[in-house]
Amino acid sequence: MKGLWIKDWRLLMQQKMFFLIVAGISVFCVLSGQDLLFMVSYSSFLVVSVAVSTMSYDDTANGLAYIFTWPASRKQYVLEKYLFAGCAAGAAWALAVAAGAIFGKSVHSETGILDWLLQSLMILAMMIITLSVMIPIKLKFGAEKGRIVTFVVIFAMFGALGLVQTLYSGALPQVETAVHALAALPPWTWTVFTAVFAAAVLIGSVCISIRIAEKKEL
Repeated sequence: MKGLWIKDWRLLMQQKMFFLIVAGISVFCVLSGQDLLFMVSYSSFLVVSVAVSTMSYDDTANGLAYIFTWPASRKQYVLEKYLFAGCAAGAAWALAVAAGAIFGKSVHSETGILDWLLQSLMILAMMIITLSVMIPIKLKFGAEKGRIVTFVVIFAMFGALGLVQTLYSGALPQVETAVHALAALPPWTWTVFTAVFAAAVLIGSVCISIRIAEKKEL
């Protein structure tokens, strides 16, 4: 697995200019007092996308057939992808959260450190869910088809949210009362729920990806 990690790290380092641009945008958000949650989500999800894109390099010119001849099993290949992408995106998330907590004026004066951390943890959970969706799709459909399928899945998710909102607008009074009761719960309960849900999605995604890799014909 060490060889896979070094390979992906070197591929990631080829995107130095991209990371400098992301860092510059993050610094601008902090110094200008912009929405710091946007900075955290923007940097985290971009790094997730770049880290997962290493799978596209692996798939180029039938590269997976060569990689699977290395002294690493297909299961180890899948696990390394999750670990690598998770560590890269997690590092970007942690740096953005720390910068917001230290230098963000709105965090100290308006949001508060505790609320800032809870909101940031929600973004981390959504990042994990995004990562869990992207990897099995890339592994199953490859680089080109994977982009299309990922777009369709994300579009379907937003469509489902819109449908739920439309149905809620005409919901029964009992349903509306229940929704308001859930919305009144403390913020940390939603953070815990989202974290548990993200962990469940991640575990399911890892199992699916391992199964896809083991059955993949090259």
